[in-house]
Amino acid sequence: MPEVEDRLPLRPIDRVIEVPIPPLSADQQAAREAAAARMAEFVAKRDALREERRIEVDRWEQGNLDQAREIRREYDGRN
Repeated sequence: MPEVEDRLPLRPIDRVIEVPIPPLSADQQAAREAAAARMAEFVAKRDALREERRIEVDRWEQGNLDQAREIRREYDGRN
């Protein structure tokens, strides 16, 4: 096996190819702006739905606590 200095490198380090990104056409820019607007609308609706569900779950949890308190009160009253 050759010495470390004599081995071939795994990948060329001195050959980094820089490719400039071409400017976007008007259609591409419009498509990106439309996609960003759709994403902003989606995120707003998703956050509103999450808030609605959080409120609903909070009501369920409060109902569970109330029910547990009532059951405990009834149980303690019998014993």
